[in-house]
Amino acid sequence: MSDDFHARYRLLKCVAVDGRVRTHSGQEVSTGRVVMVHLFDGAGPSEVEQVRARLSQLVGTDRNRVLET
Repeated sequence: MSDDFHARYRLLKCVAVDGRVRTHSGQEVSTGRVVMVHLFDGAGPSEVEQVRARLSQLVGTDRNRVLET
């Protein structure tokens, strides 16, 4: 993870592992709000693009739940 990521988010606890996806509870440093952080271990460029494509199809409330990719 980049220094930029660590400047914005603090990982608190790993709450789930599903294959190559790890989910952590976390905290946004600037606001203190609690967030969920999903990390894709070893994802290649095509897998990353697939996830981004699926996220771009979200609408309404579901889309608003994604802070950043």
